[in-house]
Amino acid sequence: MSRTFYMTLMIILLLFGIVCQIILGILYQNMIRETDNMTVTENKILKTCKSKFATCYQINHGVANISVFVDKFLNRIKVGHFTMRGLSHLSGQAVLIGSLVAGIGVYKGIVQGVQMLDLLPFYIVSFMGLYIYFTVSSLVNVKEKKEILKINIIDYLENTMINKLERSMSRDGDVKIYKRQTNATKKREESKSRTEAQDMEELSDILLEYLA
Repeated sequence: MSRTFYMTLMIILLLFGIVCQIILGILYQNMIRETDNMTVTENKILKTCKSKFATCYQINHGVANISVFVDKFLNRIKVGHFTMRGLSHLSGQAVLIGSLVAGIGVYKGIVQGVQMLDLLPFYIVSFMGLYIYFTVSSLVNVKEKKEILKINIIDYLENTMINKLERSMSRDGDVKIYKRQTNATKKREESKSRTEAQDMEELSDILLEYLA
């Protein structure tokens, strides 16, 4: 394989790792911004989180550990076929493999007797790629953004969502109690009416026998 192949492959891998970090940063930043008004958010991921939490809360009459619930949800968020956590790891692996490819390219060149000056682009591109990757990673700071997002979601679920769900469940309970009371009242009235009808019928029979 030619030096051009190794150089191209190295650049592709380095760019892939850098772009992944940028994508993750944008996604997390958008969700963090949406959590400022999570009640009316149109973000599909956050709406799914609210829906799953409401279902879990209603079925189990509460959520034992909201922090764990949010952690599990965030770890399952997907970008295409990859989870965001998996994409972050893939980004780092791509950069490492890119550096390895650069080393292989240099080794192949040395074996073929290529002068060091001709192999210099491998070193330059590799170091520049690593520098850009780590600079972007530090600016994006995926780990910190994920933690901020987690805190914001937990705050909303604990201080807003739970209160809404409890009020909703309380209203549903009141409606059910009212329906049961109404049904019981109707049954008593129906029973009373039947009793009165039977009494009138018996009285009518007695009067008919007396008059006869």
